[in-house]
Amino acid sequence: MSLIDIILESFLSDENNTQRILQKQKNIVLHITGDGIFTEKNISLILRHLKKIQNIKSFELKFDEHIDLSEGCVKALEDCIQNQRNPCNLALIFGKNCKLGLNGINILIKSYLNLTQLVSLTLEIQRCNFLGFQGAKSIRESLKNLTQLKQFRLQINDQNDIGFEGALEISQGLQCLKNLNLLKLDIHHSNKLTCLGYLSIQKALMQLNVLEVFCLQLQGQLSDVENSIEIEQIIRSIQNVFQMQENLIHLSLVFKLSERLEDTQIKQFLTGIINIKKLKTLELTFDNDQITNQGFVLIGDLLKKQNQLEELKLEFGESNLINIYGQSSLLISLGYLQKLLKLELSSSEFYDSTNAIQSLSLALKHLKQLVSFSLSKETEIYLKNNFSNKFRGRIFVLVKINGGD
Repeated sequence: MSLIDIILESFLSDENNTQRILQKQKNIVLHITGDGIFTEKNISLILRHLKKIQNIKSFELKFDEHIDLSEGCVKALEDCIQNQRNPCNLALIFGKNCKLGLNGINILIKSYLNLTQLVSLTLEIQRCNFLGFQGAKSIRESLKNLTQLKQFRLQINDQNDIGFEGALEISQGLQCLKNLNLLKLDIHHSNKLTCLGYLSIQKALMQLNVLEVFCLQLQGQLSDVENSIEIEQIIRSIQNVFQMQENLIHLSLVFKLSERLEDTQIKQFLTGIINIKKLKTLELTFDNDQITNQGFVLIGDLLKKQNQLEELKLEFGESNLINIYGQSSLLISLGYLQKLLKLELSSSEFYDSTNAIQSLSLALKHLKQLVSFSLSKETEIYLKNNFSNKFRGRIFVLVKINGGD
């Protein structure tokens, strides 16, 4: 037995002292690691104590990779969650390759079925937890009673195989969340959603018309057969979702696709963003080789029309097809965002040219309200190696930030 194991067991075995400490806690984070610290005995002791506390407001349960727990421990965890009276926030985070007994993940997903006062729910399910269709069905069943839910974060990483039928289950669950104002959605394509699966989820999103914060991450391959018609349908449906979100103030889009987006496809969803009248925060991320030069021009056009933005984050990976015109068009458009308070530009290669830096400098002169500004490390190195201290200092002085040298 390790020293830390002895200390942990000693602490937990003093029941009166442990209860005295835990009863004062409103926020509980239980992080079960895979380094041997958490034995079956210690986990049972922890859960025995937590089960007696019924006034927890926030409960986060996190499993590291390769955790292997018995069915008895999973049942104890289920009882612990179900025993809570009125928690506001619940997070269940499963690392890669968790083994939680027979059907353990699905059991835990159903454990909050009757916690009808939940305000915030987070589900993160990493690779190879074998969620499958039944897991997606459990998500749908668990959501149907959560009518008070305001925030929902769902991440289902690759190789969980929920399939088209699973996507339908999740879409039906989303339709129950009429009061949702924050949604973060990341379902990797290797779960085999198919085009119809994507469309069913996006149809459900169109009904969530009180959303204020929406984060969508698209990963992998949108179409199993690289069918351009199917990809076009998915992109068009995203555009339709945006057009229904009149109350949206924060939008985050992450594209990590194996296909390059066509200019017409980029224009489609950007047109949807242009129509969001109340938008204050916009985050756009394009992974390697995702976007063409014309795409950068289109993003620049979007920024000129969304000139009420207060926060902007742009991130581009390597090998995107751009030239000087695309760089200048996008960077100069930043000058139209005169209400901007926070600007983050991240790219390994996009801003690494004299023309780009000069265009950026020109745009910054117009951003009088800016109080927070950050560049990627690669761009800072480029500035240091290719520009004088005076010019680099001017870049940062323009936004009232010290440390230009």
